Amino acid sequence: MPNRLEWVRDAEDHWKLSFGADQLCEVTRARQYVVSSPDRSIRGAHSSLEGARAQVQAWVRWSGR
Repeated sequence: MPNRLEWVRDAEDHWKLSFGADQLCEVTRARQYVVSSPDRSIRGAHSSLEGARAQVQAWVRWSGR
């Protein structure tokens, strides 16, 4: 489940998240931590990386992955 998420920090303020071979979304830090997926199924803005992480983990549980 969510512990199968892979977080790759590819820049100081940017992370790519994948679940197995599927890229789920990206997190970018500007004024907030912004979560966005290519298909727009995961979107949000958070004041902390932990908040962004919780959103993605909840989405994975909800989606049944």
